[in-house]
Amino acid sequence: METAIPCLPCVSLTETLDFYRPLGFEVTYQQKSPNPYAATRRGGLDLHFFGLKGLKPDENYSTCCLIVPEVQ
Repeated sequence: METAIPCLPCVSLTETLDFYRPLGFEVTYQQKSPNPYAATRRGGLDLHFFGLKGLKPDENYSTCCLIVPEVQ
């Protein structure tokens, strides 16, 4: 089964998770250092966030994790 998970930058991982929790997202993984990163889930929806120092929203970028059962 293939899965695509958006990975979104944020200025503050704590503030971002505080925003998404009331929306029903459960934090399934959190790493504070050396690189801030968190995984959240709500039902079948996964969102990942990574801390990015000096993030300017108007110059924002993101990435996406693709999970597949077999690379070949």
